[in-house]
Amino acid sequence: MKYFFLLLFIISLGGCQYAESPISNNSSQGRPLQTAIENNTFKDYWYAGKAEITSYELEQSRYGEIHRGKGVFIFVTEPFSKTKQVKLDDPNADPKDKVSVLKMNATRKFNTGIYPYSTMQSVFTPVKFKDHPSTLKVATASQEWCGHTFEQLNFKKNHYEHQLFSYFESEGDTHKKLEKAWLEDELFNRIRIQPDALPNGNIKIIPNTIFSRFKHVCH
Repeated sequence: MKYFFLLLFIISLGGCQYAESPISNNSSQGRPLQTAIENNTFKDYWYAGKAEITSYELEQSRYGEIHRGKGVFIFVTEPFSKTKQVKLDDPNADPKDKVSVLKMNATRKFNTGIYPYSTMQSVFTPVKFKDHPSTLKVATASQEWCGHTFEQLNFKKNHYEHQLFSYFESEGDTHKKLEKAWLEDELFNRIRIQPDALPNGNIKIIPNTIFSRFKHVCH
């Protein structure tokens, strides 16, 4: 798992303008982990009113073949409602409800034969890891000529509320609870917020929602 995270870190830096990691790896010295929000380099980079945009040449596996396409990942901080789990229109209206999140919007576009696929993931991860150790929300949509699906995870206390809306009969419209665990969808955010807080060894992880949709696997 350690090497898997390292690989993700290398991939995430490829082709983008990214500042040197603002969080030093001090866990090996036994010192407490510094939260991202306490680091001036992090603040200067992520609260400058700009977004980090990374584009990739995509090779996507689907229907037993590799299809070429385009992937774009956008990262930006924004004020988020802890209760409604949406972006706040007026962050100053209720300061107790406000939490700063790093949002990732990830799009993938590719063709399978004659028709196009389009997917989008939105992942909302609080910047203050110590106060909010779990990603609050993941929303994933997939569209192609046969139909579309929408999947959402919302963190509620010690579990995730999972909803899936699909045109497939076997999946249908479902609503269930998932045991709290790390999310594969949140790893790109975690790498940017606090890479030295990523776990090592064997862990429970909820699979990437794009993977689940393409494999038609319900969580």
